[in-house]
Amino acid sequence: VVNSDTFSFDYGNRQRAMCYWGDGSSELLDGVGTYSHTYKKVGDYSVMIDIDTQDYISTIPNIPITVTPGAITKQRKGGEDEILVTCSDDWTINEIPAWITFENLVGLTVTGGVGSENLRVKVGVNDGGMQRVGAVKFRSISAEAVLTITQDGYEPRTTGIEERTTGVAVRIVN
Repeated sequence: VVNSDTFSFDYGNRQRAMCYWGDGSSELLDGVGTYSHTYKKVGDYSVMIDIDTQDYISTIPNIPITVTPGAITKQRKGGEDEILVTCSDDWTINEIPAWITFENLVGLTVTGGVGSENLRVKVGVNDGGMQRVGAVKFRSISAEAVLTITQDGYEPRTTGIEERTTGVAVRIVN
């Protein structure tokens, strides 16, 4: 991946594989399909696919992961919320929009962890006119949980003067 913040490819092999995206995150390729990844920033990344020719992946234990709450709604001005990631092993946070950051309770930015952890979710100001939605993926080696963050946009307000008439005739003279 050269000078980009997204990458997708068609995987045509029926064997399961692990895709290492080059930014510390990975994804299980469960067979034929199109797979994509969004990087936190534009850059050069080396993507590696490890095809499971000896069926090691089928021995991967089921490591469930949950995020509580599963959805957050913020006003246009943004703000903070706290979430709980519950997992018994390593996990990563993937597909984080630029307007969202995750911090541990000490204040350090995180993109993954080990075991269960409380995190602070920081949502920036939405200066756009439209509502925006981010679907952030939390992944263990064998499972995924999605945190949906919805943020209101800016709604222009009118004074109402445009809708009223005064009944006064105005003549413009040059």
